[in-house]
Amino acid sequence: MSQLRKTNTLMNGDLQTYNIIKSIYILKRSLMERESYIVVMNFGSETETVILSNAVNDLQEKLYVYLGSENSGYSAGDVVSTVSSSGNPLLLRPQSVAVLTEKYIASESETSSSDTHNAGTQISSKLIS
Repeated sequence: MSQLRKTNTLMNGDLQTYNIIKSIYILKRSLMERESYIVVMNFGSETETVILSNAVNDLQEKLYVYLGSENSGYSAGDVVSTVSSSGNPLLLRPQSVAVLTEKYIASESETSSSDTHNAGTQISSKLIS
């Protein structure tokens, strides 16, 4: 997450917010000619299917998970559909968060995990809670 906070998009990008239902909140940070980040949060007590194109304009048909909270069920690199509930829509578990991007970007946890794995030691870390 600290790597993400240092990006030009998060430091200088436009911020758009959406509250599509009572429990689902979306933040989109974008900057011209830079990667956009979409943060989807489920504050509710039930799993929600989120069709992002119904709320957020100008999205590709598929997005990549950059980072998922421990209980989201998503890992970096997972692909979700933004346009349909029949493909692979974003199914967000209760009290969870997913950070999405338009192209695959290795997250900080993947980078540190591979470095740690190469060193012969494995470390577990909590991404977002």
